[in-house]
Amino acid sequence: MHTPFQTHHVDNQPPPFGAHNLWDDDAALREAVLREGGAAFSAQLGGYGALAGGRLLYLADDAHRDRPRLIAYDAYGRRQDRVEFHPAYHEVMGTAIGRCTALRPALCTDGTKTRFDPRHGHDRKTGRQRCAQ
Repeated sequence: MHTPFQTHHVDNQPPPFGAHNLWDDDAALREAVLREGGAAFSAQLGGYGALAGGRLLYLADDAHRDRPRLIAYDAYGRRQDRVEFHPAYHEVMGTAIGRCTALRPALCTDGTKTRFDPRHGHDRKTGRQRCAQ
């Protein structure tokens, strides 16, 4: 049905990407985690999938809409050299760091790659990720 101001009907676009559980919707990721021995973390990943596909999704949209701004000088001409971020950026990053999702696979001291194991975490003293033995 056309209204007086409707020019055409668009039907070749995907539906809007709304809130959903990213873990539940990604069968390949679930299969890979199980195959690599991560079954014990399924509940934790499911919880994060719901968070990432819900609140963090909307926060990320806000953070990307308002780009970081360089503040080179204050109102009196004094050098500042700082960057201001949208508050949503800090919340997204704080959540990622708090849940250890910002970690990446590490190299052991002998140079071999290890499987990621969140139980070992990050060594704050040395700045390296602890390796699963």
